[in-house]
Amino acid sequence: MEGRQPKRRKDKYNPYEIYEKDGKYYVSFHNGEKEYKDLEIGKNVYEAFNAFELQDVSHMNVVDRHLEQSEIWDSSLYERVFQKEEGVEDTVLNKLEAERLHSAIQQLS
Repeated sequence: MEGRQPKRRKDKYNPYEIYEKDGKYYVSFHNGEKEYKDLEIGKNVYEAFNAFELQDVSHMNVVDRHLEQSEIWDSSLYERVFQKEEGVEDTVLNKLEAERLHSAIQQLS
């Protein structure tokens, strides 16, 4: 495969590569018989493949940045135990108590 290929990170499950050579667009892949094939494609198909690859890169970035990885350490589990979130009922009760307290303070002289 020779030619200009977009330089970007690829998903390990991406079965093809796209590239441009001499003003023509190609997609290369291994077929079911494990043979390496190069097919000439139109510009609109090349752009569609390119858009799909960009979406894959965007999704991989989201996964890397925002989703928890498979490794969970004892220290992080220990911190989670002591940083329990307050339940909805507790939040509502605390807010009602604060409102009652403020209204009682307002009634004082």
